[in-house]
Amino acid sequence: MLINHSNQRSVHVLQDYCDFLAHALQVPVPLITNRPLLFLSDEEKGWLNQVAEQHGKPDRWWVLNAGGKRDFTAKQYPYFQEVVDRLQGRVTFVQVGKLEHAHRPLRGVVNLLGKTDDRQLIRLCHHARGVLCGVTFTMHIAAALQKPAVVVAGAREPRSWNTYPGIVLLNNVGSLRCPTVIANEACWRSRVVKLNDGQEQDGSLCDNPVMTDQPASKCMAMITPEEVVRAVEGYYVGGVLSY
Repeated sequence: MLINHSNQRSVHVLQDYCDFLAHALQVPVPLITNRPLLFLSDEEKGWLNQVAEQHGKPDRWWVLNAGGKRDFTAKQYPYFQEVVDRLQGRVTFVQVGKLEHAHRPLRGVVNLLGKTDDRQLIRLCHHARGVLCGVTFTMHIAAALQKPAVVVAGAREPRSWNTYPGIVLLNNVGSLRCPTVIANEACWRSRVVKLNDGQEQDGSLCDNPVMTDQPASKCMAMITPEEVVRAVEGYYVGGVLSY
């Protein structure tokens, strides 16, 4: 699997996915695009979106996934509330996520936690102005739909593994000195601190945990809310979006 060589080779998750399918199906599956492919019918695109249906909000909002799966807490960013607060009045965020995962409801957002299946989430991203998240499903949806996206990635995974055209990836591999990680390599650690739930991920912990209100890896905590806000604002400053 290419993921095992991602620190030494400039490879992308899409290539690994195609190689996996090729091996499983025993047929060639060449990678011929630089983004995932998702398709919505014209009928789907014309359906009233959930935000308008449930809240009557205008269509100038961003999808926000501010949490993640409990097995990989090292991916979670602790300052999304501060980002929402700083953009209040200019950018409306719609918070999404599955209830069985770790999602703290945020203030000042449209709350759709637990209210979207995968297809509804895809349609929601289609109607959104952009996507803000960590390294998770929504970033790949944004890439497929060619939507503006800001992804808070830290140093867990190599930049080449996750980057897509048109997204801003806040990755800081090479900026940290972690005792058990080879210099300039991503750590691929699973958790910030132990959850004592009997899962193997408790044996793959961050070298530099930061005890914020929500414990976070140092590589995530050192990405300031101002940096995230600036990345979102960049789409407006550059003219891709307008308020």
